[in-house]
Amino acid sequence: MQLARRRGATVIGLASERNHAWLKKHGVLPVGYGPGVAERIRQVSGGRVDAFIDTFGDGYA
Repeated sequence: MQLARRRGATVIGLASERNHAWLKKHGVLPVGYGPGVAERIRQVSGGRVDAFIDTFGDGYA
């Protein structure tokens, strides 16, 4: 997140509601887990996502 922000990227953080304030404090746009998450990410990103990095869990790649 820090490296992406330093390079000028808009960073979207997928997290539980309790972590949204921390993400905002660090310049990240928070999105909550749960059904419809892909649509919420599209809305926050303006419809374009250039990269997706999962640093917790598996099943995306």
